[in-house]
Amino acid sequence: MSERVPLGGPFKAAMGMHEPQTLEPLREARRQLSTYCASPSEVCGKYLEVIVEVSSRMAAVRLEDIAARGAYEGIDKPVIVAYKKLLEIYSKYLAGLFIVWGDQLLVELSGSVEVKGKMLNKGDLVNLSLEEALGLILSGLAKPIESIALRKEAPTVRP
Repeated sequence: MSERVPLGGPFKAAMGMHEPQTLEPLREARRQLSTYCASPSEVCGKYLEVIVEVSSRMAAVRLEDIAARGAYEGIDKPVIVAYKKLLEIYSKYLAGLFIVWGDQLLVELSGSVEVKGKMLNKGDLVNLSLEEALGLILSGLAKPIESIALRKEAPTVRP
């Protein structure tokens, strides 16, 4: 069954042999799903439990290995790019390199967005929960404000 597991199987993943993801393994996973889960049953429930657990562990290994490797091409490239960005942001956050107020992260908006029913504009500085900030940062709508330790130039002051 290991050859039927998405992403090339656990043995290739364990050896760091991650091939670019294509549509065929995803199609095969969907075919397997229809085999075991044609109708709701105990077998379907167990199959889903096992396949999601195995896929989750493989995805974690795959993300870490590919992110460390560098250049990557595959249909899941946007996931790899987002993972790298998330890892970079979270590492700097844990290291205290961003400006925070309590549990809120200070960000500068790169576009107009509505947050909690309030319209905010490009260039606005706003404190957001880590969850809200990460969503906006990963979508390119905000950037975290770095502490003085990370700045390469003096901060600009807007009138």
